[in-house]
Amino acid sequence: MSRPEADILRDIADCHCALSPENLHCDGEISVSAARRKASSLNAQLRRLFRELGRDVDEVEAYRLTETLPQESYEDMLARRKASRPQRRTASADTSPATAKRLGLPEDVVGRSYRSRRTTFTVTGFKTANHKYPVLATNQNGKRFKLSVEQVLVGLGLTTKAASSLDTNAATARRLGLPEDIVGRTFLSRGTAFTVDGFKPNNHKFPVMGTNSRGTTYKWQVSQVLSGLTGATPAAPVTPIVRPTASQTNTATSLGLPADVVGRTVKVGRRTYKITGFKTANWKMPVLAERQPDGRRFKLTVAQVQLGLQAA
Repeated sequence: MSRPEADILRDIADCHCALSPENLHCDGEISVSAARRKASSLNAQLRRLFRELGRDVDEVEAYRLTETLPQESYEDMLARRKASRPQRRTASADTSPATAKRLGLPEDVVGRSYRSRRTTFTVTGFKTANHKYPVLATNQNGKRFKLSVEQVLVGLGLTTKAASSLDTNAATARRLGLPEDIVGRTFLSRGTAFTVDGFKPNNHKFPVMGTNSRGTTYKWQVSQVLSGLTGATPAAPVTPIVRPTASQTNTATSLGLPADVVGRTVKVGRRTYKITGFKTANWKMPVLAERQPDGRRFKLTVAQVQLGLQAA
């Protein structure tokens, strides 16, 4: 035995106490399946303690033997329980350059350090089974962390947090009314130069993301970028020709609207909308429309569309 017999007997008595019904079920606060998992873990710990002691000790004998032992302090009890825990076996991390390259990281990233939020992280390897956080790292205190590829790239300065999740498609720039090669170009605003990183189309008011020379990212309106571009010719937004289908024509007629209403624009309040279709399941607002010029989708009533057509 590597530990004293008194410590092993105390651990056995603790296991028997934890296996009592009221402690096992936490006075009815946990489910039956959770209690079964808890009992399985405690029984496995008991078998390990019996092997360590060299013999089996039942509940009555364990309590009788521990009563004859001297009382231990709280610090001694914590040290005993810590020593009785089995050592966790950790699988060795993958440190191959091929894995780093496959994840989109530099091949020599293992061993490199970076600073993030006043903490220094050192990459120690990879665990590709974890698809969301495949990078393993330790901080300056030796504590282990799981990181995403994006976090490591941003920490090493190989990309920015905003640029890693931006839309850089030329079609998006054309739809916003910007030049197709706008990404990477520089525009001026109040005497400061900003570089266009990409777009966030879900942000209808500020869809363009730009970064200044210090690396600070800002959100911009399309008009602000166009006014700051020197010698840029805005690309005309694409306006596809919309022809109503036969089913849409029949639906429009049944709703009391013109047969060619799909594709036409109406003015509701101070806004202009383009009719795109119908959803008859919504009996209160069956007309689908897109607001101009941002393309945000709305539902309209038949009365709103009729009034808008009369105003047009």
